[in-house]
Amino acid sequence: MKNRFLSFKAFIAYFAVVFLVATAAIMLILTAYLAEYEKYQPSTLSDSVLDAFMTRDNDALYNINADEKIDRDIFDEYLSKVVNPDSLFCYKSSSGENTLVYDYISNNKKIASLELLSTGEKSPRGFDVYEISKIIWHRLFKYTVTASDDVNVIVNGKILDKSSAKVLSTNESYKDFDSYVSSVLLYEPREFYIPDISANSDSSLLISVESDGDDSDFEVNFTVKKSFPEDMLEDVKNAATEGVKAYVYYTTLHTYRISGLLPHIHPKSQLYKNVQLFDNTWSNSKTSDRFTKFDISDPVIYTDSKVSLRMDVVYEITKYYNTIREFDFNFDVYLEKDGDKWYIVALERIIKE
Repeated sequence: MKNRFLSFKAFIAYFAVVFLVATAAIMLILTAYLAEYEKYQPSTLSDSVLDAFMTRDNDALYNINADEKIDRDIFDEYLSKVVNPDSLFCYKSSSGENTLVYDYISNNKKIASLELLSTGEKSPRGFDVYEISKIIWHRLFKYTVTASDDVNVIVNGKILDKSSAKVLSTNESYKDFDSYVSSVLLYEPREFYIPDISANSDSSLLISVESDGDDSDFEVNFTVKKSFPEDMLEDVKNAATEGVKAYVYYTTLHTYRISGLLPHIHPKSQLYKNVQLFDNTWSNSKTSDRFTKFDISDPVIYTDSKVSLRMDVVYEITKYYNTIREFDFNFDVYLEKDGDKWYIVALERIIKE
């Protein structure tokens, strides 16, 4: 009679088969569960963006919805400046009822924030489904541009609005002459990155833009400068020198006639009237004289026909009995070109501390 019960060896064999089948089934179920868990984790989305930063996949980054769209060329240059893969990481910075925000940090600076939004749907195994809502790009660069008010400053192809600039200083030295007033403006353009900056004006002056260094510290200060055309500065210096010498002679010596001074001053200026009313209380005489100092500095060009210079002059006269007197003159000299000649319009005394 056959044994109605399985042998022990057969039992072990059957049990092993069932165990292996059950284990395989469980592993398949667990693998599918973990795959779905991984797929629907919000960090999977944030890590995909992190990978785009790491691999410099600018196309993928640029195509993410953003609050503010940046010009593509500027976007690429900006990322090349701010992203350092060696220091890049992201972390979940905040969460709301339906949102999660991940910040991306490079060189200890927050360059972007990624917002994930819950769709309200569930995966087959019940995980919340998130999608990328938008990316917020953070402005790391701080820019300033200093320029005179008669110049147009062009940043990334756009002319800066002068009404939005701060007035740093105003020069009214020509106001009484022809109502001309010059101001220096400070612009603070809120650009992500400025690879292109230039300036122009209606004059024939040479205009250039200079910066105070590289942008490694994320702060760049531009200065718009006007350059003197060839030979112009030399003509201005000569006119100022001759005019100031005549002014010094007229205001210190009793023998110098006003006819030697007036040809150097513009006849329509207030200075032209003032020197004719000047009361020379010094009224010195001399046996000899000389200029021991005649420094010209700080040339500033406003327009094609308006220029100023700083003059530091020491005039020494020797009187009878070898008495020596010194006269110290410090001026900002403002000149105007009329026709082919430069005239002095104003002399502003500089009081040194």
